[in-house]
Amino acid sequence: MNKGIYIHIPFCESKCFYCNFVSGQYDEDLIRKYFKSLTFEIVDRKKFFDMLDTIYFGGGTPSSVDVEHIKKIFDVLKDNYDFQNLKEITIEMNPESTTEEKIQFYKELGFNRFSLGIQSFDDKVLKLLGRLAGVEKIFKVLSLFNENDNLSVDFIYGIKGHKLDISPIKNFPVKHISAYILTLEKGSKLFGSELENDDIEEEYYFLLNQLKNFGFKRYEVSNFSKEGFRSLHNLSYWDLSSVYIGYGVSAASYNGVERIKNSDDIKIYIKDYKNDIQKEIIDENKRNVEYLMLGLRKSDGLDYDEKFLNLVNRKELDHFLNEGYLKIENKKISCTDKGFLILNLILEKILV
Repeated sequence: MNKGIYIHIPFCESKCFYCNFVSGQYDEDLIRKYFKSLTFEIVDRKKFFDMLDTIYFGGGTPSSVDVEHIKKIFDVLKDNYDFQNLKEITIEMNPESTTEEKIQFYKELGFNRFSLGIQSFDDKVLKLLGRLAGVEKIFKVLSLFNENDNLSVDFIYGIKGHKLDISPIKNFPVKHISAYILTLEKGSKLFGSELENDDIEEEYYFLLNQLKNFGFKRYEVSNFSKEGFRSLHNLSYWDLSSVYIGYGVSAASYNGVERIKNSDDIKIYIKDYKNDIQKEIIDENKRNVEYLMLGLRKSDGLDYDEKFLNLVNRKELDHFLNEGYLKIENKKISCTDKGFLILNLILEKILV
């Protein structure tokens, strides 16, 4: 069981065109008010564990705010939780707001994992996506990290008219890569555009081949790492035995029985974090569905046992096994590479 905390920092220097997260540009006065409310929530909320395994500062772009805000939240967490077993502390960053001084400050605070949003090594693609930093800036920031750093980077692929080439990554000390298919959802600036590529199979296998050649092994549908560098915090979201607490606007928590989600409205959250909270009881039926959905997201898969077989349509299951989308090895069932590409369809068909 992993016990993790997620801190949502909803501030960015600009909002990317594909983003529909609760994030954006805000004035300094609102930022100060937000961190005051965030501090209050951490102190005030009922906790369901005290000892931590992982902490994750996400957003938005945590690196876009003054480091003193990050320090204040970090100190409040230390005052309210037991850090004795803490293994992983991640902070998300973007190249335009990352400096050598900030990296050093985060390290001195205790951060030991850095997640850098790159998305592409193509200036044309970066412009299409509304990214602030170009390739030259990305290379400069990547060069600030060394082999001792636990550095993760994000990419986006499936953009019509473009093919993701990650080959420059071999020149930098990257340990983990998240690669996401472009999905334009309501609320993003590009929603309704024709930028999504419906035929990504060729690009998908090109990407997988690059990742393999550079020493990255898939452990989840969109996540790849070098040996020993899987994200412990992210793995907890795909494991129903793990629990986590999310602090901040739109942040979610799970205590093993129910999910709790804070308001998506930053002004409501600042006024009173208890307002507009959503709760969902995870009953046996939901737990079984999530057991399948979350388990098949991971390359380790699920135990191929009676529990699994009782939850699936066996005719559909046999179809995906026979066609090579699923495989059974060492009494485990998991997706193959081509299975991960159509995971949503597989889940839709095999769920009873």
